[in-house]
Amino acid sequence: MPHPAPLGVALLGLGLNIVVACRMGLTTDEGSHLAYGDAILRGMPDRPNLFFSSKMPVTALNSTPRMLGNLLSHRNLAPSLVRILPGLVSILEDLRTARMVTVASAFCLCLLVFSFAESLYGRVAGLFAQLLFVLSPNIIAHSTVATTDLYIALGAVGFLYFLRRFLLNPTAWNALLAASWLGFSQLTKFSGVYLYFVLLIVLISCLCLSRLSMKQAGMLLGLSAVCSLAFINVGFAFRRTFTPLARYEFMSPGFQALQRAPLVRDIPLPFPYAYLQGYDMTGYDNAHAVTFDNLTLLGEVRGTQLARSGGFASYYLIAYGLKEPIGMQILLLLGVLWIVRHRRFSDFLLAEWPLFVTAAVLLVALSFFSNTQVGIRHILPVLAIFAIASGAAFAKFAEFSRARKALLIACLVYTAISVASYFPDMIPYFNEIVTDRKMAYRYLADSNLDWKQDRDIVAAFLEKNPSVKLDPPEPVTGWVLVRANLLAGVIPKKADYWLRERSLQPVRHVAYAHLLFWVPPA
Repeated sequence: MPHPAPLGVALLGLGLNIVVACRMGLTTDEGSHLAYGDAILRGMPDRPNLFFSSKMPVTALNSTPRMLGNLLSHRNLAPSLVRILPGLVSILEDLRTARMVTVASAFCLCLLVFSFAESLYGRVAGLFAQLLFVLSPNIIAHSTVATTDLYIALGAVGFLYFLRRFLLNPTAWNALLAASWLGFSQLTKFSGVYLYFVLLIVLISCLCLSRLSMKQAGMLLGLSAVCSLAFINVGFAFRRTFTPLARYEFMSPGFQALQRAPLVRDIPLPFPYAYLQGYDMTGYDNAHAVTFDNLTLLGEVRGTQLARSGGFASYYLIAYGLKEPIGMQILLLLGVLWIVRHRRFSDFLLAEWPLFVTAAVLLVALSFFSNTQVGIRHILPVLAIFAIASGAAFAKFAEFSRARKALLIACLVYTAISVASYFPDMIPYFNEIVTDRKMAYRYLADSNLDWKQDRDIVAAFLEKNPSVKLDPPEPVTGWVLVRANLLAGVIPKKADYWLRERSLQPVRHVAYAHLLFWVPPA
């Protein structure tokens, strides 16, 4: 039975997430994620177009309640149950019910963060690390939507937790657990493939320092290959597994070139068709920006129809600096300092090394090789890792001086106050570096700020203020309410929205992601 303290912190996080999930409107991506989850449940995982290029089987978990509702209402399944509970179908088909699956997964991840930090730094430090996880505004925001960002964080942390157990005790059972979590991660996001690089780097490091034998490393690699194939095939319903490359319809030049290679084109591949199809489509979309809009950072806009395209190498570092609470950033720094001062290298290799390797691999890959830099949500696994590492700042907390304890508690209180000032609007959270919240769009936009999560609040505002015009396509006068993405240049493709080109300042914000302007007659 879990200890009451970490369970209590996890329940606090659960409550916060439920509040946010029930308040938030349908975000930009949730509809397509749920549609793909429906397709997985029907055993049809093939991707009909680029809008489904990055969708993954894990969202079938979110789609399950509404499919049950569909069976009850349209297939006349269990009619007596429907008569006894007349509101059951509407509850099952509600978006908020779909989101509860993600919320439940975040609850599990919260307990896993505690267990990981406790194993590294002790129970008290584990509780503080867990509390930082619960307070992270970006983790709260994306623990409450029916997308895949929370699931990849769960998969990555689970894999690292059991990888550490294997490094400490290299048994077949621990290897199987680590390999299973690695396989599950491949059903969450395509960035899960980077975890294989993490595995190789960690195993090579341990082999070089004689912390593992070749037999033990080979056992983990072999089980990882078997488990990954098993999870991928089950997740994609074994649909068209063993299709040779010659029979694929690829879009990206790299896969097309591989398809023409005479020695490999006719070999049946042990992957479902939709799995490789997804890598091909995301690669094509990354190069041509078909389904995503312009990228923005600190007022600079890049896009396929602008002077410069491609991503920003500093995007995620700046996003972290602006969108994670300053108190949490200080605690992470203090945690790293503790690790540097107190870890022998041999201990560090089996403790924090896999965590930092994962964070570095994901940050480098997504910063330098991705043109889909649309939000800090893409590095949610890194934020969870940082929460665990921050627990080091609280290691041996009882032995600290009063001044040191006061500093740590002050950082926590500062973090809580900063997050509470936005709650329950967590997607548009920015820390105090952004002094004027109306101007946040000049720093970052897209799913960092305006992911259509405020559509219900905006609708209520317009109903009370019928004279206000919403996103007028042509210049008008009077009161105008405009999406942050239009002002930031995320849309349209030429970033030429008329109000963006004027020097007017917004009067106020509506749920942070819409800005209200007064346009004078002149």
